[in-house]
Amino acid sequence: MKTILIGIGCLAYIIIAGCGNNRQEERQKQSVIHTSETEPKTKIPVTLTINEFEGMKLFMRTCNKCHPGGEKGIGPSLNDKALPNFLVHWQVRLGGGDMPKFTDEQISKKQLEQIIAFVRMMRVMTQASNSNS
Repeated sequence: MKTILIGIGCLAYIIIAGCGNNRQEERQKQSVIHTSETEPKTKIPVTLTINEFEGMKLFMRTCNKCHPGGEKGIGPSLNDKALPNFLVHWQVRLGGGDMPKFTDEQISKKQLEQIIAFVRMMRVMTQASNSNS
């Protein structure tokens, strides 16, 4: 039991540390000029479930500013992390580093589950497009 708690504590520290201060990188990102290299690489038509679609809208309103397209911005990349739902819930509810906490009034449990569904879909699409490159 002690080993599990230490492991969870270490994992939580890694997640919090990943939301460090990236202000200089964010300023650089604002001046990026998009080219054919930054266009989506996937040739697969994307079909979203209702939960993924609702999650996409919520993600764009609440998460995209710090995690643009699920990639690294002010916050860390989400597309390369396969975290269990309870850790995502924990991070969103408690915040840490530069990440603010979001209460149940700001993002309901159902809305958070929809955001997670969309992020998981983005991760699959990112992996698929990277494997096609």
